[in-house]
Amino acid sequence: MELGATICMPRATQCLRCPLNTFCKSRSTTALHAHAARKRKTVSYAFTLQNSSVLLVRRSQNSSLMAGMWELPALDPKLVNGDRPLLRVRHSITNTDYRVAVYAIPPDPLAHSATEVRWATRRQWEQLALTGLTRKILRQLDL
Repeated sequence: MELGATICMPRATQCLRCPLNTFCKSRSTTALHAHAARKRKTVSYAFTLQNSSVLLVRRSQNSSLMAGMWELPALDPKLVNGDRPLLRVRHSITNTDYRVAVYAIPPDPLAHSATEVRWATRRQWEQLALTGLTRKILRQLDL
């Protein structure tokens, strides 16, 4: 009998029905190991297109997450002035759920703090080490 699939399930243990409950050393310990609540973050990105190329920035090599990977430029939500986003996406990474808004921004007003900035066509960005979120966004925008 497969007890792990029918009785000793991680989120719904049925210890009283288990034929081994008097010998079990982990009886009802799953309740003690409650999962931490997932973090929720809202972020905004700029989508800038010029001559069939999209503007990308490279994360610092010293970044604690996804160092050296390419992504869309982060956008301060205060700069969008109530504009409607071009795209909304949900994305999860480890213990964080992201709500992402992508805004169409013309090339001129963007000021970048990233040290590396480049324009990339679809053929080029498909070969780059993009963050998963950036790849998801670009594919949904169907460039």
